Amino acid sequence: MVFSAHGLLKEYGEPVNILRDGRVQQVAPLTETETIELPGVGTLEAFLTSGSTSTCPWTYEETLHAYEVKTLRYPGHCDKIRVLRQLGFLATESVAVDGVEVSPRALSGALFERRLTFRDSPDLAVMRVECVGATERVVIDWLERPDPETGFTAMERCTGFSAAIVATMQAQGVITPGAHRHEVGVPAEAFVEGLRVRGFHLAIQGPTPVGAVARR
Repeated sequence: MVFSAHGLLKEYGEPVNILRDGRVQQVAPLTETETIELPGVGTLEAFLTSGSTSTCPWTYEETLHAYEVKTLRYPGHCDKIRVLRQLGFLATESVAVDGVEVSPRALSGALFERRLTFRDSPDLAVMRVECVGATERVVIDWLERPDPETGFTAMERCTGFSAAIVATMQAQGVITPGAHRHEVGVPAEAFVEGLRVRGFHLAIQGPTPVGAVARR
């Protein structure tokens, strides 16, 4: 566990908003599983989960054909979580147990935190971004491990440093005051450069002709 178990179970239990065929759609979580090979990691499975697309499907509804985000896990993970969901362990509606009202998801979250917290084990954060146009394809791989010098975990680096980059942009006036959707309010090239300055490594493959890079 590297972040809230309750937030994790919400990703696994709630409907997923995606952009597909040019329009916003809602599909079931823990579906459309596919296998990918990630350099430095090996074989992973990818499947749809809730929340990760944020506001992007609505932002790009008039621009992109599709926008989808999948969660990456080691093979077999999705099947185990899918069984829990089918049995009702991710539901929010309370059930009576010996006269006590219990939320299945709250109980599952407590058990996850008790059984799946390994504080002395190093974590691993990975991301693959794939952008496909009419003629070209770009693939970006991002792999982070804990930093032994600072003691920061991979999750702390990826989340905390990203927030720090955006906060710095706000302080410098690069991001104008007010509320913004992150995908249009944060300049992408400056953000990526901020990652590089802080020691993050992004492997960029492309642009290459469509068909030259295997489907990921």
